[in-house]
Amino acid sequence: INSYHFRWICEIGKGLKRKFSVTGYTQMTKTLTLEVYSNNGVLLLTKTTSIKVVSVLASARTILSIGDSISNGKPWYSELRSLSNNNISFVGTRGTAPIKHEGRSGWTASNYLTASAYTYVSEGIHPFWNAANNRFDWAYYKTSTGINPNAIMLNLGTNQLWDITTAANDLKTIVDY
Repeated sequence: INSYHFRWICEIGKGLKRKFSVTGYTQMTKTLTLEVYSNNGVLLLTKTTSIKVVSVLASARTILSIGDSISNGKPWYSELRSLSNNNISFVGTRGTAPIKHEGRSGWTASNYLTASAYTYVSEGIHPFWNAANNRFDWAYYKTSTGINPNAIMLNLGTNQLWDITTAANDLKTIVDY
Protein backbone atom coordinates (compact mmCIF):
# COMPACT_ATOMS: atom_id res chain seq x y z
CA ILE A 1 0.00 0.00 0.00
CA ASN A 2 2.95 2.34 0.63
CA SER A 3 3.77 2.16 -3.10
CA TYR A 4 0.53 3.89 -4.05
CA HIS A 5 -0.89 7.36 -3.56
CA PHE A 6 -4.58 8.22 -3.57
CA ARG A 7 -6.22 11.45 -4.71
CA TRP A 8 -9.88 11.92 -3.86
CA ILE A 9 -11.73 14.52 -5.95
CA CYS A 10 -15.13 15.83 -4.82
CA GLU A 11 -16.85 19.18 -4.27
CA ILE A 12 -17.40 18.27 -0.62
CA GLY A 13 -15.48 16.33 2.02
CA LYS A 14 -11.79 15.60 2.21
CA GLY A 15 -9.31 12.86 1.53
CA LEU A 16 -7.61 11.47 4.63
CA LYS A 17 -4.74 9.01 4.91
CA ARG A 18 -6.94 5.91 4.80
CA LYS A 19 -10.32 7.17 3.60
CA PHE A 20 -12.51 9.89 2.16
CA SER A 21 -14.75 11.62 4.69
CA VAL A 22 -17.83 13.83 4.43
CA THR A 23 -19.43 15.44 7.48
CA GLY A 24 -21.62 18.44 8.19
CA TYR A 25 -23.46 18.72 4.89
CA THR A 26 -27.14 18.75 3.99
CA GLN A 27 -28.75 16.06 1.91
CA MET A 28 -27.24 15.88 -1.61
CA THR A 29 -25.64 13.65 -4.22
CA LYS A 30 -22.13 14.40 -5.51
CA THR A 31 -19.60 12.74 -7.78
CA LEU A 32 -16.52 11.26 -6.11
CA THR A 33 -13.45 10.35 -8.15
CA LEU A 34 -10.46 8.36 -6.93
CA GLU A 35 -7.13 8.54 -8.75
CA VAL A 36 -4.41 6.04 -7.83
CA TYR A 37 -0.79 7.00 -8.54
CA SER A 38 2.48 5.08 -8.35
CA ASN A 39 5.47 6.34 -6.35
CA ASN A 40 6.75 7.74 -9.65
CA GLY A 41 3.65 9.90 -10.07
CA VAL A 42 2.19 7.76 -12.85
CA LEU A 43 -1.62 7.64 -12.89
CA LEU A 44 -2.53 3.94 -12.63
CA LEU A 45 -6.29 3.98 -12.18
CA THR A 46 -9.26 6.33 -12.08
CA LYS A 47 -12.68 5.33 -10.74
CA THR A 48 -15.78 7.45 -10.27
CA THR A 49 -18.89 6.88 -8.19
CA SER A 50 -21.74 8.87 -6.67
CA ILE A 51 -21.98 9.54 -2.97
CA LYS A 52 -25.31 10.32 -1.42
CA VAL A 53 -25.27 12.39 1.74
CA VAL A 54 -28.39 11.69 3.79
CA SER A 55 -29.99 13.39 6.75
CA VAL A 56 -29.16 12.22 10.26
CA LEU A 57 -31.52 9.50 11.41
CA ALA A 58 -34.50 10.82 13.30
CA SER A 59 -35.08 7.58 15.20
CA ALA A 60 -33.02 4.72 16.60
CA ARG A 61 -31.86 1.91 14.32
CA THR A 62 -29.96 -1.31 14.99
CA ILE A 63 -27.36 -2.87 12.69
CA LEU A 64 -25.88 -6.35 12.87
CA SER A 65 -22.36 -6.38 11.47
CA ILE A 66 -21.19 -9.82 10.31
CA GLY A 67 -17.66 -10.26 9.11
CA ASP A 68 -13.93 -10.58 9.53
CA SER A 69 -11.43 -8.27 11.27
CA ILE A 70 -13.04 -5.23 9.61
CA SER A 71 -16.07 -5.97 11.81
CA ASN A 72 -14.28 -7.14 14.94
CA GLY A 73 -14.84 -4.26 17.38
CA LYS A 74 -13.17 -1.51 15.33
CA PRO A 75 -13.23 2.25 16.08
CA TRP A 76 -15.43 3.00 13.07
CA TYR A 77 -18.44 1.73 15.05
CA SER A 78 -18.12 4.65 17.50
CA GLU A 79 -17.62 7.11 14.65
CA LEU A 80 -20.76 5.93 12.87
CA ARG A 81 -22.73 6.18 16.11
CA SER A 82 -21.44 9.72 16.60
CA LEU A 83 -22.32 10.73 13.04
CA SER A 84 -25.87 9.41 13.59
CA ASN A 85 -26.28 11.34 16.87
CA ASN A 86 -26.15 7.92 18.57
CA ASN A 87 -29.28 6.80 16.72
CA ILE A 88 -27.42 3.75 15.42
CA SER A 89 -26.65 0.90 17.78
CA PHE A 90 -24.81 -2.23 16.78
CA VAL A 91 -26.13 -5.58 17.94
CA GLY A 92 -24.66 -9.08 18.07
CA THR A 93 -23.28 -11.61 20.51
CA ARG A 94 -19.75 -10.14 20.69
CA GLY A 95 -18.53 -6.79 22.04
CA THR A 96 -20.18 -4.44 24.51
CA ALA A 97 -23.48 -2.59 24.01
CA PRO A 98 -24.17 -0.31 22.18
CA ILE A 99 -21.32 -1.58 19.99
CA LYS A 100 -21.81 -5.29 19.57
CA HIS A 101 -21.10 -7.33 16.45
CA GLU A 102 -20.48 -10.72 14.85
CA GLY A 103 -16.98 -9.93 13.59
CA ARG A 104 -14.27 -12.59 13.77
CA SER A 105 -10.74 -11.75 12.65
CA GLY A 106 -9.38 -14.04 9.96
CA TRP A 107 -12.77 -15.44 8.99
CA THR A 108 -14.22 -15.87 5.53
CA ALA A 109 -17.81 -16.31 4.43
CA SER A 110 -17.19 -20.07 4.32
CA ASN A 111 -16.50 -20.08 8.08
CA TYR A 112 -20.04 -18.81 8.65
CA LEU A 113 -21.40 -21.52 6.32
CA THR A 114 -19.82 -24.34 8.34
CA ALA A 115 -19.83 -25.40 11.99
CA SER A 116 -16.72 -23.31 12.68
CA ALA A 117 -15.57 -22.37 16.16
CA TYR A 118 -13.73 -19.08 16.70
CA THR A 119 -10.68 -20.57 18.41
CA TYR A 120 -8.74 -17.30 18.54
CA VAL A 121 -10.67 -16.37 21.71
CA SER A 122 -11.94 -19.85 22.62
CA GLU A 123 -15.51 -19.31 21.47
CA GLY A 124 -17.66 -22.19 20.45
CA ILE A 125 -19.38 -22.59 17.12
CA HIS A 126 -20.76 -19.27 15.83
CA PRO A 127 -24.40 -18.47 16.68
CA PHE A 128 -25.67 -18.63 13.06
CA TRP A 129 -25.04 -22.37 12.93
CA ASN A 130 -28.15 -24.51 13.35
CA ALA A 131 -26.96 -28.07 14.05
CA ALA A 132 -30.48 -29.44 13.46
CA ASN A 133 -30.49 -28.07 9.90
CA ASN A 134 -26.72 -28.43 9.44
CA ARG A 135 -26.37 -24.93 7.96
CA PHE A 136 -26.20 -21.16 8.47
CA ASP A 137 -29.71 -20.24 9.62
CA TRP A 138 -30.82 -16.62 9.99
CA ALA A 139 -34.16 -17.50 11.60
CA TYR A 140 -32.36 -19.71 14.13
CA TYR A 141 -29.95 -16.87 14.98
CA LYS A 142 -32.83 -14.45 15.61
CA THR A 143 -34.73 -16.96 17.76
CA SER A 144 -31.76 -18.21 19.78
CA THR A 145 -30.20 -14.78 20.43
CA GLY A 146 -33.30 -12.55 20.51
CA ILE A 147 -31.51 -10.22 18.07
CA ASN A 148 -33.62 -8.84 15.20
CA PRO A 149 -31.83 -5.81 13.69
CA ASN A 150 -33.16 -3.16 11.31
CA ALA A 151 -30.23 -3.85 8.95
CA ILE A 152 -27.38 -6.28 8.36
CA MET A 153 -23.91 -5.31 7.18
CA LEU A 154 -21.63 -7.99 5.68
CA ASN A 155 -17.89 -7.28 5.76
CA LEU A 156 -16.40 -10.43 4.28
CA GLY A 157 -14.03 -11.14 1.42
CA THR A 158 -10.71 -9.68 2.54
CA ASN A 159 -9.42 -13.02 3.82
CA GLN A 160 -10.31 -14.88 0.63
CA LEU A 161 -9.06 -12.58 -2.13
CA TRP A 162 -7.07 -15.48 -3.56
CA ASP A 163 -10.38 -17.16 -4.50
CA ILE A 164 -12.85 -14.36 -5.16
CA THR A 165 -15.31 -16.63 -7.00
CA THR A 166 -15.75 -18.88 -3.97
CA ALA A 167 -15.95 -15.84 -1.69
CA ALA A 168 -18.69 -14.28 -3.84
CA ASN A 169 -20.63 -17.56 -4.00
CA ASP A 170 -20.36 -17.99 -0.23
CA LEU A 171 -21.56 -14.42 0.36
CA LYS A 172 -24.51 -15.06 -1.94
CA THR A 173 -25.36 -18.20 0.04
CA ILE A 174 -25.36 -16.20 3.29
CA VAL A 175 -27.65 -13.59 1.73
CA ASP A 176 -29.95 -16.30 0.35
CA TYR A 177 -30.25 -17.81 3.85
